[in-house]
Amino acid sequence: MHLDLSLSALLATLALLAAIGQADRLGSLEAGKQADLLILSVSDYRHLGYRFGGNLAAHLFKRGRQIF
Repeated sequence: MHLDLSLSALLATLALLAAIGQADRLGSLEAGKQADLLILSVSDYRHLGYRFGGNLAAHLFKRGRQIF
């Protein structure tokens, strides 16, 4: 089985939270869910593998409030 980066991101977020019973309130951007969001400073998600180890955080939101 081949895991590409987009599938890995899905498994690390929504699928993981579904496995622990939290997908109803976390893991995706939907009305009624807790708004935790990390915005990274890369032009394309496929660049993440080449920028590993650096701080790519551009913005961070926790429960809908920007904290970084």
